[in-house]
Amino acid sequence: LGLEDQSKEKFANASAAVSEVEALRFSGYALFHGASTAISSAILMLTLVLGGGLVAKGMLTVELLIASILYVDQVLQASCHVVDEFASLLRVVGTSKVVFDLAQLDVS
Repeated sequence: LGLEDQSKEKFANASAAVSEVEALRFSGYALFHGASTAISSAILMLTLVLGGGLVAKGMLTVELLIASILYVDQVLQASCHVVDEFASLLRVVGTSKVVFDLAQLDVS
């Protein structure tokens, strides 16, 4: 009936579009992950350098410096986890939109 060729072509086009979106998503995630790692490392290094200077001057104890570094590290890790969860949420919303579109239901 000729529908098989049309279905194959439609599937190939949809697969190519999904692959392109996934490639863009992965490159964006790699860029974000690299930038966030660099920023986090810079903040921790700045904390260590400034805190080390204060310890050398006797204005800060080693215990407070360690506590500050651990606190900054935990805050940075938590913020990265929040961004990862937000990205997962957006991915789920996009997937559900596609499912409703495939089912030809109006979600809006």
